[in-house]
Amino acid sequence: MSDLRRTVGAKLLDLMPEPVFALDPSGVFLFVNRAAARYLGRPVGQIVGRNVREIFPPEQAERQLEVIREVVATGEPFVEERVTPIGEEKFVFHYAVHRIEGEGGEPVGVLGMVRDVTALVALERCYAELYERATDALFGVDQEGRIRVLNRQAELMSGYTRERLESLHFSRVVPRDEVDRLWQFFQARLAGKEAPTEYEVRYVHASGEERWAEVHISREASSVGAFQASVRDITERKRLEALRQEFLHIIGHDVKAPLTVIQGFASALCSGLYGDLDREQSQCVERILEASRRVRDLMEQFLLAERLGDGECWPPRPAPARGVLESAVAGMEAVARERSVGLTSSCTVDPGAQVGDVEGFKHLVDNLLSNAVKFTPPGGSVQVRLDQDADTLVLQVEDTGRGIPPGDRERIFERFFRASNAGGAPGSGLGLYIVKRLVERMGGSLDLESAPDRGTRFTVRLPVVRPGSEPPSESE
Repeated sequence: MSDLRRTVGAKLLDLMPEPVFALDPSGVFLFVNRAAARYLGRPVGQIVGRNVREIFPPEQAERQLEVIREVVATGEPFVEERVTPIGEEKFVFHYAVHRIEGEGGEPVGVLGMVRDVTALVALERCYAELYERATDALFGVDQEGRIRVLNRQAELMSGYTRERLESLHFSRVVPRDEVDRLWQFFQARLAGKEAPTEYEVRYVHASGEERWAEVHISREASSVGAFQASVRDITERKRLEALRQEFLHIIGHDVKAPLTVIQGFASALCSGLYGDLDREQSQCVERILEASRRVRDLMEQFLLAERLGDGECWPPRPAPARGVLESAVAGMEAVARERSVGLTSSCTVDPGAQVGDVEGFKHLVDNLLSNAVKFTPPGGSVQVRLDQDADTLVLQVEDTGRGIPPGDRERIFERFFRASNAGGAPGSGLGLYIVKRLVERMGGSLDLESAPDRGTRFTVRLPVVRPGSEPPSESE
């Protein structure tokens, strides 16, 4: 039975992909598997029975014998990582040696195993280099909340040296009023509970200045025992957001109020409320009134685009679509006549067919009509159709204008983008952005067909809202 065990054991060792060998206390090879023979570059028969001094160079052989003597004497396993030159290449090996004992417990030799970890070490070095050179600040935090590893960008962002940050608790670089919130997130994540993995937080720079950061926490535990955090400084973005809010406030209040006064008095002068005006005076006042209207329209478009971009809009209110369309067309007829553009409309929807967001639908139709009339030359035409296909409203606005160049169509719905053939036509580049955002808000779809100098057709499909049902939302 013992012979069978030895035979089976030898066969199993021979099948192992790692080099395995046995030596007596003097350093003579008693056994090597096939992988060890390949590793040593000799047939098994030229290895077994020979001393390590006959196989390895003198320096390596003496080191091998030193390890064998130490393991045989102490019984303690020996493990180390070695860099071994083979030919013109260098390989990295994990080298492990254990003592072999006889039936009476006496040491009879050692059993060793070698594992080639060259590729693994190269991968680890590559990962470490990528980690160090990452454009985001990276932190590894242990289960106590202490920073254990970080990269160069983390030093640059925080203003601290690596030595100063390592082992520092994260609460030392976060304002007091933020610590409790972050600690709750951290503890919940450690306990396997739901907690945000992305959030914005204030942090304290080494200079003492409070700044803003965007933090992404990994969902899985890292090698340091807790989590990896990817951090990006967003202080400048926050400052720009504050400036934008201040600018919106100025436009919405400090500009809108005096503009309303200008329009009011200009309208009063045009009406003759303060006496008759001669021809030149009347033309001047009309230009003032027209310019103030254009400023007002630009301002309203800008404010509407900002509200849609921020998702801070009016609550949707359903209403019959037919009435909204007729009102919008009637409001555009005077502008179309002034530009000598024919404007026709048709509506075949059921009288009770409702659109989910009456205010949004009004803005949508107004912007499509205004855009079509603006870019259609005198003598051209604009057609508006509103049809119903089962539970879908289909709005089409088609013009015979200059069209949209093919290279501009992918960007035509971007904020502030204007087609390359827009020329000197007045506008902010916000109209079609607003249209797209409104269609998304109402759960619809938007299609564009256009050919240069042959016109453009926009097709909007929106769900019909039944009385008593919830209007569709952007997220649906």
